[in-house]
Amino acid sequence: MWSHASGSPWLAETDYVGRPKLRLFCLPYAGGGAAIYRGWSREFPSTIDVRAVRLPGREQRAAEPAWTNLEQVATALARALLPLLDQPFAFFGHSMGGAIAYEVARVLARDHGRMASGFMASACRAPQLPSSRPWLHPLPDRKLLDELRRLGGTAPSVLDNAELMQLVLPTLRADLQLIETYVAARPSSLDCPIVAFSGLRDFEVGRDQIAAWRQVGNGDFRLHVVEGDHFFINSERERLISLAATEAERWIA
Repeated sequence: MWSHASGSPWLAETDYVGRPKLRLFCLPYAGGGAAIYRGWSREFPSTIDVRAVRLPGREQRAAEPAWTNLEQVATALARALLPLLDQPFAFFGHSMGGAIAYEVARVLARDHGRMASGFMASACRAPQLPSSRPWLHPLPDRKLLDELRRLGGTAPSVLDNAELMQLVLPTLRADLQLIETYVAARPSSLDCPIVAFSGLRDFEVGRDQIAAWRQVGNGDFRLHVVEGDHFFINSERERLISLAATEAERWIA
């Protein structure tokens, strides 16, 4: 999946060839990069072209400052995806990635007349709901590191590496600001099926907050509960990929 250039800084390299029946754009959680989705394409049917989104401030875009305004990210990403919308398309986003994906789907529908065939939100509160958690992005570095340890999404070896964390923290803090300050302006429905994934032990985003995605779809809504905490995308990787691939196949005409 990762051997050839994608032609856009917003998308990871891919070796997918052929003419897909569906393109699935996958967006990362706060602090994450396109590498989260490494290997996903090999687990999906050959009719589905899995494309991992690379946001500014990480990986090959590490020299760019991370953005802190979700609507601005969504507008720029939507424009970048337009050349790849020659086939039906869908979205998968985990945590912060789900919120960005939702806004991208709205921009594509509203400004470009392009409607997604399906949408998957993983460990992400529905857009019409405000955040119920205290903000982390203004915390001093030491307290922020303590919260990251509690959340469990960052490897201890990374958190214990002071030099590495000096490089990582600005992007992570920007991502947290982006998602913590985001509230959808006049939330609108996506005219497509919506699938939501919830972790059985996710104490960061409640099951009811995830189930509320039902209210912004076309009535075709499915909720899957998997083992794991907020970062079940890592701990339950095989199970999640299997469910996501099965759901995506439903959207192929």
